Amino acid sequence: MRKSAPPGKKGISPLIAAVLLIAFTITIATFLASWSTTFTRSKTEEFSRTGEEITAECQYARLVIENAVYDGDNGKITAVVWNMGKTDLSDFQFNIYYSDVNITKATPSNYNVTLKNGDFATFVVNATTAPQKIQVRSLLCPTESIYSCIYTGNKFNC
Repeated sequence: MRKSAPPGKKGISPLIAAVLLIAFTITIATFLASWSTTFTRSKTEEFSRTGEEITAECQYARLVIENAVYDGDNGKITAVVWNMGKTDLSDFQFNIYYSDVNITKATPSNYNVTLKNGDFATFVVNATTAPQKIQVRSLLCPTESIYSCIYTGNKFNC
């Protein structure tokens, strides 16, 4: 036997409840889709602008190793680096090539010095044996500010 609800206490029918639930879900989904599209578009534009600014600034980067010396007794490479570009550079790193496959990354203790246009800095890094080649680069513009020296005849040719 079916009981009926007391007068004034009737609920909505299950069909209307289902329709309202679906409508509410669609409204929330539409709002989230609209927000996520706008958010993604703005972040993509922001990242692409940042990339263009870095690339534009780095196009004027020019780094030169003015002089480099390997001290085999102390296992050190000393390099005088010159910023000949228009872009300030810092965060320096060396790649030391002992062979084509044996490459070591070395960070000098004063890696974070900032070289402005025309500035020089002396960097010292450890080297286990005489290298075949060294490269110095600024991590601010890693592909644009790279310079190499070959080690032959017990001296660097830069």
